Amino acid sequence: MARVSDGEREAFAPPFRALHPRARAGVGMLLGAVSIGSVRCSGLFLGEALGMFAGLLGGAVAISAGAWLWTRAQGAAAGG
Repeated sequence: MARVSDGEREAFAPPFRALHPRARAGVGMLLGAVSIGSVRCSGLFLGEALGMFAGLLGGAVAISAGAWLWTRAQGAAAGG
């Protein structure tokens, strides 16, 4: 197993020696929960991202269609 240097460890968490023991435990629990959640819920995140994209696309289509219909109705009302 590869050894982790202090510089690499500090990239993910604050320096452990400077933290109070309870704060160190809290940071460890938080990192553990986030790592498990990111692995187990990655499919949910992907689905949520696709749903948001589809909603944005649907909204843009609806607004464009509404603007086109409004312009067409204004042209017909003006006798054009």
